[in-house]
Amino acid sequence: WTFGLKGHGQVQARVLGSLNTTNDAGTDPFMAFKLPILQELETPVWFEKVDFATGSLPLSMEPGFQFTASMYHKGEFHGAVGIGGRTQGEINPSLSYDSIKGFEAKFLGNLTDTDIWPPLWMIFTKRFEMGIMLKPSLLMKGDFAGL
Repeated sequence: WTFGLKGHGQVQARVLGSLNTTNDAGTDPFMAFKLPILQELETPVWFEKVDFATGSLPLSMEPGFQFTASMYHKGEFHGAVGIGGRTQGEINPSLSYDSIKGFEAKFLGNLTDTDIWPPLWMIFTKRFEMGIMLKPSLLMKGDFAGL
């Protein structure tokens, strides 16, 4: 059996998003808002140990790597962005059932008169700054003459 609809439809939509931040003038910007990223690399990653000797003196080194990153902002920011569009068209959704294949869903359509409205930006700031602080570290563990 097959069940389906034939129809005509119109869709119009607009999406609007906003972001507002406030900040005390006496607050340290690096502590006011912290968002840790790349958390897997915050703990040191150690590579394979290297053993060698200089003359009769045994030495060993174990290199490592650590990477920390955090986002920060200072100042005030008030902003909004919006985008939208509209379209109309013919649609034909259908659902079929076959005892061998099971259910099969189809959606056929033809969109006409499609308009996409460009993004709308509104931004108001007072000395706003946003950034990412990256801190890579090369680490070295070693052993000198077995001490």
